[in-house]
Amino acid sequence: MKYINNANKALILLLGALILAIPLQISVSQFLLPEFVKNSRTIINKTIISYGKKQVTAQSRTIEYRLKPYWWNRYLLLTDIQFDHGEKLKTQFIITFWPSNLYSIQYISKLFNADEIKYFDPPEQHVLFDGGDENFQVLVEDSQLYCYIQLSNQAVQCVDINQRE
Repeated sequence: MKYINNANKALILLLGALILAIPLQISVSQFLLPEFVKNSRTIINKTIISYGKKQVTAQSRTIEYRLKPYWWNRYLLLTDIQFDHGEKLKTQFIITFWPSNLYSIQYISKLFNADEIKYFDPPEQHVLFDGGDENFQVLVEDSQLYCYIQLSNQAVQCVDINQRE
């Protein structure tokens, strides 16, 4: 009986410590977020041009991202893709911000149309069509530019940050 009482006390103390740690976790997760994420009206833009064997076979696409809070340091990344030939595509990801300027993206609404694959580079295809998790390291971050490296293939990309008041 004495051991059960001691175990109950230890369990109650542990539970109390965990409950007290929740506000600490929430405040720490806010420090992990880039500044532009904290503005709910931020729009992130990226233009990608892909070249074939000849420059005349170039294809471009403009991508617009909006962030919607999901849970602590996780956000829905709502994506609108406009192709140069006029086609539009909407999709979404979950983006998680981690310590040390790392973040990960997980594709949550898989594309099923095989014709769409031709518009994306192989690194993008991995995330978009395999539904995998992809990790990134932030290289440059300021109020208007966000550059990062995709850790699986060392591809460097930059996006424009447009914060609207």
